[in-house]
Amino acid sequence: MDLQNIWQFLLAPIDLYCERTDSSLWAEPFNLFSNAAFLLVAWRLYYLAGKVEKEPARKALVYLSIIAAMVATGSTLFHSLPNPMTQLADALPIAVFVALCVAFYFKERADRRIPIQKSLTFCILFLLLGPVAGKLLGLAPYLSQGEFYLGLMPALASLVVFEENKAKRLRILAATILFTFAFAARTLDVYICGEFPLGSHFVWHLCSAAVAYLMATVQAMGERQNGASVRD
Repeated sequence: MDLQNIWQFLLAPIDLYCERTDSSLWAEPFNLFSNAAFLLVAWRLYYLAGKVEKEPARKALVYLSIIAAMVATGSTLFHSLPNPMTQLADALPIAVFVALCVAFYFKERADRRIPIQKSLTFCILFLLLGPVAGKLLGLAPYLSQGEFYLGLMPALASLVVFEENKAKRLRILAATILFTFAFAARTLDVYICGEFPLGSHFVWHLCSAAVAYLMATVQAMGERQNGASVRD
């Protein structure tokens, strides 16, 4: 494949979502502007970082705020100019955000000398096996190409099972339920076009941004600054 063909492939238009009816820049306004939710998450995480005393938690919130802003940017590009190149710019920051959330969550537990071998093993297995199972079973066409996210629901559920702190467990449970709803909205987008031309992908953006916020702030719960608990 020569360079010209590579560029043609990378810039080939993609039409995945119900809201898009042509190739224009503003064909997906709801999908486009709903990414503001991730910018709000980015700002809020950065704000909370300034209220956290412990250095590891503060750094984690700052890093996650930066990646959340990158998620918003990549998704905005993809829903403006959908092609394989912008699709990668959309998917990569999401994968990095998930990986960092997992890394920071288990590092914080390890720092508190909480055994993590079993819970980390289950979490990683679910994250990896979910997408693999989706590919092997040929589920991609039925999931709006969302098989990558299949492992997130059981991975989150496993954290609920192993988390011993009641407040954190409730927050992770809320994130799990909300992500299930978000994934359903993402999957149903192409199936409801006839009844609802806007589709439901923008609901995925709003709900998954809320999930990102919940999971990013789990480890900061209970931190204190000037005698007051950090609350969001």
